[in-house]
Amino acid sequence: SLSARYDIYHFNNTEMIGGDLFSGFKNRFLPSGYLEWGLPMFRPSRNWTQIIEPRIRLTAMRRMDAEEFAIDNDSAGTILTDATLFSDNRFAGLDLWENGTYADYGVRWAAFSKSNKSVEIFLGQSYDFTDRPAIDLNSGFHNGISDYVGRISYNNNKWLRFSTRFRLNQEDLELRHIESSARIGKSGTFLNIGHIWSQNMNIDLTQNVDINEAIIGAGVKLSDRWSVRWNSVYNMEEELFQRHSGGLFYSHPCYYLSLQYRHDKAIKADYVGNTTFQFKFGMAIDGQQY
Repeated sequence: SLSARYDIYHFNNTEMIGGDLFSGFKNRFLPSGYLEWGLPMFRPSRNWTQIIEPRIRLTAMRRMDAEEFAIDNDSAGTILTDATLFSDNRFAGLDLWENGTYADYGVRWAAFSKSNKSVEIFLGQSYDFTDRPAIDLNSGFHNGISDYVGRISYNNNKWLRFSTRFRLNQEDLELRHIESSARIGKSGTFLNIGHIWSQNMNIDLTQNVDINEAIIGAGVKLSDRWSVRWNSVYNMEEELFQRHSGGLFYSHPCYYLSLQYRHDKAIKADYVGNTTFQFKFGMAIDGQQY
């Protein structure tokens, strides 16, 4: 497949890369090409069907001298995960552009039962043929071979759903990042449990050396229409609750509404968390909310 993107920016006395202030228009053009191959191989049996799927994708983009114009951007860069692989844009936002040519590859194994139980395992990696404009030590990308990324998930289609994604050092398989979550319960009454750990090697960008957070949440179905939900994030490094959120929810085939509370204690650069209340009302068509 082929694609092309053209951007026009207007700057007003904006600090650019290099330190100069600039007012006026700048534009850029990014043609891209993608070549992708995958081969899902099925093995059915009486109770389970297994799938093994190797997959590889080659991405070729125009090489640019700079991935950005201005100092301030709408994205902080990119983090390598299993969701980043095989994507057209590895950056989180629109201002930063990917550069050069790279390949993504991996293999997926999955099994599905007749009772709709499922298990999945994925392992993959990326390879940059050209040097990246800037290497963030925490991103998982390197010039050449990246770290390994993967995921494991299980769903019994009844009361348990579990998933974990991870990143391993490409040299010694040391664990660099892992996030896990489990949902226990049926319908609108459930318990959510999760954990995130990430090794930060560039402490200038974060307040803590490592990210170590526990997540717990719950929902209670009061009736066919009403339910309450609550969620909290606990910072295990600083031993304090990072965020609380909860609310009362009403769902109707034609509309929905909610009253939610959120208390955020995050402190990032010039951002300081606060307490907010939100009332939401929307329409629904065939159960799909808009």
